[in-house]
Amino acid sequence: MKNKTVKNIVIIAIWLLIWQILSLVINNSIVLAGPLNVFIALIKNLFSLQFYLRILNSTAMIFLGFFLATILGIILSGLSYKYGIIEDFLKPLMVAIKSVPVASFVVILLIWFGSVRLSVYIAFLIVLPNIYVATLEGLGHHDKNFKNLAGICKLQPVDQIKYLYWPAVYPYLVSGMKTSIGLAWKSGVAAEVIGMSKNTLGERLYVSKVYLENDELFAWTLVVVFLCFAFEKIVIFLVERLGNHHFKPLKISYKAKERSLPFFSSVSKSFGENLLFTDLTIDFKKAKNYMLVAPSGVGKSTVLSLMTGIEKPDSGNIEIKNVSIAFQDEIFLENYTALENLRIFTPVKTSDEEIVKIASKVLEKDALCKPVSEFSGGMKRRLSVLRALLCPSDLVLLDEPFSGLDKANKEALSKLILELTKDRYLLFTGHYEADADLLNAERINLWKQE
Repeated sequence: MKNKTVKNIVIIAIWLLIWQILSLVINNSIVLAGPLNVFIALIKNLFSLQFYLRILNSTAMIFLGFFLATILGIILSGLSYKYGIIEDFLKPLMVAIKSVPVASFVVILLIWFGSVRLSVYIAFLIVLPNIYVATLEGLGHHDKNFKNLAGICKLQPVDQIKYLYWPAVYPYLVSGMKTSIGLAWKSGVAAEVIGMSKNTLGERLYVSKVYLENDELFAWTLVVVFLCFAFEKIVIFLVERLGNHHFKPLKISYKAKERSLPFFSSVSKSFGENLLFTDLTIDFKKAKNYMLVAPSGVGKSTVLSLMTGIEKPDSGNIEIKNVSIAFQDEIFLENYTALENLRIFTPVKTSDEEIVKIASKVLEKDALCKPVSEFSGGMKRRLSVLRALLCPSDLVLLDEPFSGLDKANKEALSKLILELTKDRYLLFTGHYEADADLLNAERINLWKQE
C-alpha cells in the first residue's frame, strides 16, 4: 500500500513537471498557464467567501439531481422487473434520454425553466437511465431458487430485499453509480456554463474563458475534478456501508403445541405426457418420519416441490402450513459466511452461540466463519441441511441429505437430524432404502405408486 502511494505521487510529480516545461516552452499564459500560476490562483480563491458559495450551490444542485435520479431509477427498475409491461413502456424513453445530446437538453430546459436549477435537471436526466438499467440488470441476476427458499421459509418482504435482491443488485448499482457520478458533474457544470447559472462553478468557468484568465480556468477546473472525486468516494462509501448490513434473525418462532398435521392425499402430477405418479398419499398419522425411495427422475424432488407450493398438483389435496427444506441443489449467498447464511433463517430467540454449538456437530467451528464459496460439496450439503433444521417449521423436507457424504459425516448428520426433528415431521428422499434406518423412517417406494 505504501509503495503504491509513493508510486502515484511520483507519477503525479512527473506530469506536473511536464506541464510546467510545456508552459515555459509556449511562454504564453493565455494559451497555457503553468501549474505554479494555477496554484497561486487557487490559493487566492480559497480566501474568498464567493468561492465556497459557488461550490456549495453547484454541489447541492448536482447532488439533488443525482439523488432524485437514483431513487427514481431504483423504483422504476423494481416496477419494471415485476411488471413487464412497465419495462416495455419505459424502454423507448430511456433510450431517448441516453441518445439525446446534453447540449440539446440544456437548450430545451433553458427555454422551459430558465437557468436557476438547470444543473439539477441535467444531472437528473443523465443519471436516471444509467441507474435504471444497472439496477434492472442486477435484479435479473438474483438467485430464483433462493427466492423460492425465502418464500417457503416466510422471509419477510423487507428481508427478501436485503438478503435476496440487494446482493444481486449491489455490484451493478455501484458500477452504475461510479459511471453516473462523473457524468453528472460533467454535464451539470457544462449546463451551468451554457446557462450562466448565477453563483455556480459553471458561471466562474465561463467568466474565466471570456476574460482569457487561463490560470483561473485551470484552477476552477481542478476544483470541479476534486469535488467529483470526493463526491464519488463519499457516495460509494455510504453505499458500501449499506451493503455490509448485519444479518438479523427471523422474528418468528413456533411452539410444539402450534404445529399442524401435514396433509398430502391422492396427489397426482405429470409434466406434459410424462406422468410421474398418481393418487399418492402420505399418511402423517401413521408415522412421523418418511423416506421417499426411488431412482433419479421418478419424481422424488417433485413431491417436495408440491409440499412447498413451488409446484401445483394435477389433482389431490395438499395442506401444509409451515415447512422448511434443503434442496438437492445447494442454494446460498456464496459471498457470505456459513454462520450468516444460517442466521437469516434462524428464529430471533436462537443466539449465534447456540447456532455455532449446533452447527459444530457436523461442521468445523472455523468453517462457520468462512464464505460459503470456499466450501466443498459435502460441506455445502451439510450446511443446507443445517439451515432447514434450524428454520422453524412443522415439516422438514430434505432432498437427498446424505448425497456425497462419507460414513462418518453421514452418521453425525443423521444424529443431528433426529435431534432437531424430534417434535416435527420429517420427509426426506434417497436412492437406498437402508438410509431409512438411520432416521427411523417409514419407506415409500415412489416408483411402485399407481
